Amino acid sequence: MKLRFAASVAGFALLASSLTASAASIILGDFNVEQYVEANPRRGQVSSSEVYSPSAVKVGGYRSLSVTNADGRAGGTSLESGSGYLDFNNSARTSGTGTVLWDGIGSTGLGGVDLTDGGANNALFLDVSFADANLTLSFSVTDTAGFTSTISKTVAESLLEPTSLSFLFSDFSGSANFSSLNSISLILTGTTQGLDASIDTVYAASTLPAVPLPAAGWLMVGGLAALGVMKRRKS
Repeated sequence: MKLRFAASVAGFALLASSLTASAASIILGDFNVEQYVEANPRRGQVSSSEVYSPSAVKVGGYRSLSVTNADGRAGGTSLESGSGYLDFNNSARTSGTGTVLWDGIGSTGLGGVDLTDGGANNALFLDVSFADANLTLSFSVTDTAGFTSTISKTVAESLLEPTSLSFLFSDFSGSANFSSLNSISLILTGTTQGLDASIDTVYAASTLPAVPLPAAGWLMVGGLAALGVMKRRKS
């Protein structure tokens, strides 16, 4: 009895471990689609817009950009995507906020996107490619039941080289279900006037080391063998 139980546990543990190798990152967007918004827009410009591009906006297919500026300066704060980067700018003596929103067409919702990929992923990631002043980055997620969770991090110094940031799901404040999300937003706030900053791809993945594929294969074989032992002994 004990041997059968041990074989069963070992088999399922090995099979579960082998699944780690198949976990894949979920890209929210790679910012290759051109889009530009500015606060207190000048003639011909807008302060918010939505684009549709399933090839570049991986979650929901639709992405919205918007900006606000408390100083009332025309075009004082802007947010621009293209060539794989999202650029955030506050003019001199100006501060503001830029928001990237993934929530489906016309804010109708994502319908339950699973950022955990079945439990394999545990964090959101992005790279700050450049920032010449203090920059606060915040994520806010809302699930299909209406529960919200948020998290913020501040890059408190000038960055001349790319810096990777991770936002663990377990560190978010709130009770949103990350396996059934209806909206995801990234908020960039310039805490210092005259900020220029640029970020790279936003994606969900795991902070845990992945099992190398060859090792995963052997783990799968071991798991099946252990289950086979249990079946033979039962017979």
